[in-house]
Amino acid sequence: MSCSGDSPHDLDKLFLDHIMYRFVSDTKLVRSVDGFLVKLNSLVFEIEDFAKTFGYNPEELFRKVLTYPEVIEVLKPLAGYALDVERIITSDPRHKSLRPYLNVLTTFLRELPPSTKYLIPIRQSHNELEAAKVKSEPVQYIPVYISEHTGGKEKERKDGKTKKRVIAVTAFVICLLITLEIVLDPQPISTTLARLYESLNTIYHKISSPTQTVSTSTTTKITSTPTTNLTVDNIKRAALNELNTIRRRYDLPSLQLLNLGIAQFRADDMVYNNYFGHCDLRGMIPNYWYTRLGGQHYVEENVGLTTLCRGYVSATNPADISVQDALNYSIDHVNNMVYNDAASNWGHRDSLLDPTNNYVDVGVTWKKGMLILTIHMLKVWVNWTVPPTYNENTGTFKACGYLTLNNSQIESVIVYRYEPKPEVGTVGNSCVVVKDTCRSYSLGTPVAGVVPPNSNMFYLGIKTIKATWWEIKGNMFCIEFNWIPSTNDLHSIVIFAKNTIGVKHPFDIDRYKDVIPVLSYSIIKSQS
Repeated sequence: MSCSGDSPHDLDKLFLDHIMYRFVSDTKLVRSVDGFLVKLNSLVFEIEDFAKTFGYNPEELFRKVLTYPEVIEVLKPLAGYALDVERIITSDPRHKSLRPYLNVLTTFLRELPPSTKYLIPIRQSHNELEAAKVKSEPVQYIPVYISEHTGGKEKERKDGKTKKRVIAVTAFVICLLITLEIVLDPQPISTTLARLYESLNTIYHKISSPTQTVSTSTTTKITSTPTTNLTVDNIKRAALNELNTIRRRYDLPSLQLLNLGIAQFRADDMVYNNYFGHCDLRGMIPNYWYTRLGGQHYVEENVGLTTLCRGYVSATNPADISVQDALNYSIDHVNNMVYNDAASNWGHRDSLLDPTNNYVDVGVTWKKGMLILTIHMLKVWVNWTVPPTYNENTGTFKACGYLTLNNSQIESVIVYRYEPKPEVGTVGNSCVVVKDTCRSYSLGTPVAGVVPPNSNMFYLGIKTIKATWWEIKGNMFCIEFNWIPSTNDLHSIVIFAKNTIGVKHPFDIDRYKDVIPVLSYSIIKSQS
């Protein structure tokens, strides 16, 4: 015995109606062929997840979506661009997920009535614009996108009180970044923000060989006692579990949690100082803080913001965020970063699903009306025998260790320069206004490359530094060279190694295809 409302047909219809209305709403303002394909990518992801869960044929579901009059109307501007669609889908790895549906889509487009609306065939991505400026930039440039969620209306009371509703504006930011040890501290850190979880020496000893000795850097460390907040820890674990569940769908290795406390520090800093973005209020990008707080590998930062009002649309009353709310919003952030990231050119998705990331550090903080989730994706591929250090007096950088990547070795060392620029606007809603800093970032411009002492090689267009010590034997290495910054800007020393992981990115097969950064160490010239 079954109810008609539970039939597969009804389930199919409910799902298609739901994704159709959202697709039409999201696509109305698209003005390029590439933009339409980005939205179709999101549609396909939802269809495939649903089909896998309930045993449907995804291609058949895709065909049905294209029969909706609303979908036909919103896709009319694509009429006449079938050749462009085919070219872009077959050549651009960002649209790889549409390739199984290419024949269905192009056939549909050829049957559409012609439209007088002109489209740009492909919108140049932020990644391409950044690469045009700096060809060797290893960090992908990822803009932010904003999605809006509105809660349902409450039932009217008999006494005639006005209906209330909850409005939540959620903004997501990802970016990629890199990190390690810094010597200078231009300004002391507020003690209310110095909430780190463990001594970094202890943590890195745990992930190193049991016989490995980790020496202490001369840099002043910021430490605190480990957290005892099981609620926060549970939310972090839930976010990690959600991310690993998604990664397993794409046959990617699971991530391990590395509770450095640096991601938590970043979340705390934003909430307590009421801002949102990859830059702090002085314009410092995340790799400055990652290095300064003891990070010794490579990190990519992903950040999500939720602001919440309770009451009327124009309410000035921030909503209380419960523990369950914090858990739900954190999991929503993870899913949106992977499945609803089109407006950010899929940068967050590409970071979270990167097979060269093997650890993750998570931070979550909330107060009335505001929640921040920070996800630091980590590339932990070196065990240090001499941790990266920089002597400010002599300008000497030194690092020794061995790569845990099989049959890999160090390929190059590049120095980048970044000029901190405090840029503050506002973001939020009617009752929660947050300072809005940089929505994307990079390491800046490459300014120097390091070569062995007796090498005749040199770098084109940037300074060539001859190392004072360059020893590479298989996966073992020791590198030492002198570098004194000529400006007060932030400089990052990045070490690249041969990529021997053997697992390709499910959406961007060229991402870190040949080499991967295994260290970024940030320094800044002393203020006189």
